[in-house]
Amino acid sequence: MFTINMGFKKELFLVITLSFLSYAAIAVLTLLSLNRIDLGFLSTEQLNRTLSASKDLHIQLLTAGQSASAELDPLQASANQLKQQLSSNPETSEQLTESQALFTDVKHWSQLKQQITAQEQQIGETANTGYRGETANALAEIEKVLFSNLKTEFDHLEAAILQAGEHKQPLLFQQTTDTLKAFESAVKAIEFEDLYAPKIAALSVQLERLGTTSIELSHNQQLSLKLYHNISQQLTQLENSLGAELKQARLDVNGISSSVRNILLTLSAIMALITAGLLIHTSRRIIHRLDQMSGLFRGISQGDLTKQIEVPHIEKDALDSTLSSIGSMTTSLNQLLHAVVQESAQLKQQTESLDQVCKSLSEHGTDTHSQSENMVALTEQINHNTQAIVQSGLNTQQQSSEMQDAVLKGESVIQQTLQSMTQLTGT
Repeated sequence: MFTINMGFKKELFLVITLSFLSYAAIAVLTLLSLNRIDLGFLSTEQLNRTLSASKDLHIQLLTAGQSASAELDPLQASANQLKQQLSSNPETSEQLTESQALFTDVKHWSQLKQQITAQEQQIGETANTGYRGETANALAEIEKVLFSNLKTEFDHLEAAILQAGEHKQPLLFQQTTDTLKAFESAVKAIEFEDLYAPKIAALSVQLERLGTTSIELSHNQQLSLKLYHNISQQLTQLENSLGAELKQARLDVNGISSSVRNILLTLSAIMALITAGLLIHTSRRIIHRLDQMSGLFRGISQGDLTKQIEVPHIEKDALDSTLSSIGSMTTSLNQLLHAVVQESAQLKQQTESLDQVCKSLSEHGTDTHSQSENMVALTEQINHNTQAIVQSGLNTQQQSSEMQDAVLKGESVIQQTLQSMTQLTGT
């Protein structure tokens, strides 16, 4: 069984030190844990901001895709914000690398969107604006000199041009070219090429410009639509990745908080048990020593000076030193009492001898002078012994009142004896 052999002061110091160190360790662990939790919350907040920036870019993409205007500044601002958020967070470096193609596609799509808007303006939003308006003017010049026998071919040509200008489809412009060739053939048939040739050439140039721009517009629209869906898919993947990381970060923060709470509770319980055990052990030692001291004082009050307490010689504390001092005091008292008893016994013997001498003097009444000298010598011896007894009583007066009473009684007997001896000497 494990025992602690040290003074109660050192044990109390050990308890206080262990308590201080344990709570200091708990405080340090708490600070480190809080710092780690703060980092976790900071990472979660950064991921949340990045996810919000990605969703904002997605919304701007949808808005720009549904809008016919070329206002793309909000889209570019959202893309730059997302890129900045990905760059500022070390945990999203992988997403930043994967998103480089996304930002390139957003920039390319913005350029295509601007080109499409410019081409639509060139073609003309209505039949009287842009290339459509110029084509309509060229067609009106032909209509001014149109013969009735060319009315059917002209109506077909006009309808094809209007349909192609409205829908802006390359196939319709091919049909328009075919219709123009049919009208030109009809003009050749009536032999009025000189009248219609310049006007047909001007109309052909306008149709060529309108057709070429419409074909480019159609190509850019198809490419823009492809890029749009590609960007949307990349944003969806990025949002899913950021959402998964955000969820994991929150789980990590919750896990750290739970683990730290459990560790702190366990450590606090262990430290409390150790501290309580040491306090109980120290308290029992102190109580045991106090009980021993109380028993020793009780024995002394009852006149028992033989009781002793075994005090360990290793790591004596204040109580052990006190008990040792009390043990030494009782030993000294016991020795003094023995000395007093021995001196009293000798005094008794000498008193008895003195009584015998007095009786002899009274019976014989002879050799009085010689016997008186012997009595004086014996009296001096008795006086010397009496002084020794008195001195011993004075030394123990502060330690035992009963011993002092005994000495005083012995001195009274001696004085009475001396008075009796003086009266006998005088007679």
